[in-house]
Amino acid sequence: SNMRLGFTGQAGSGKDTAARMALKVMPSHPIYSLAGPIKDFFEEVLGWDDVYRDGDQKEVRQNKFAIDITVWAEACVKLYGVSYLDAYCAVTRFLSKVSEHSVRVFHYNERICTITNLSPRIAYQVWGSDVWRDMKGPTFWTDLAPEDCIIADVRFDNEANFCDILFKVEGKNQRTGSEVNQHISEAGVDPERVDHIIENTGTLDDLQRKVVDALYCYGVQD
Repeated sequence: SNMRLGFTGQAGSGKDTAARMALKVMPSHPIYSLAGPIKDFFEEVLGWDDVYRDGDQKEVRQNKFAIDITVWAEACVKLYGVSYLDAYCAVTRFLSKVSEHSVRVFHYNERICTITNLSPRIAYQVWGSDVWRDMKGPTFWTDLAPEDCIIADVRFDNEANFCDILFKVEGKNQRTGSEVNQHISEAGVDPERVDHIIENTGTLDDLQRKVVDALYCYGVQD
């Protein structure tokens, strides 16, 4: 039977660690990141690798780079299987939406522009929510996910619904309120949609035991 497990929680709660622990119990269910195809796009067009995706550079506003709108649109067609028209609309929408985040966009002509002051986090959030979710509906990113997987970054109610069981990790190191930027994707899912809360307040061994117990409690194991 197909099974999608989800993990949600604030930044720093330990949800990624908990998802990796679940993978040890269920090796047939790979970890799938809903943000993966978002980050893959920027890796393709801007070369943003791991240090930008999840490392030291994620919050840093990057300086000037030139972009060719048609190259970006073609990358969307290749990665997401959308039409060229949708892809072109998405790129132009992105350029107008990032301008609302103190990002400067300078158009040389129809095709070429430069962007200054854009951090990867802002790029990922705008691309994920303000561009594709708004254009194509809330299931755009979940439609790309496999049938059997563990999703470590559930952020929206429709993503919560997409999971058969949703665990919320509440941790001691999580960032709160003003530390996490106030983008819609950080608002958190409706507590009603959470099946089980895992308190990550002890050691890694404690967390591992809680994750394993939670999976057994729901009868989930390979």
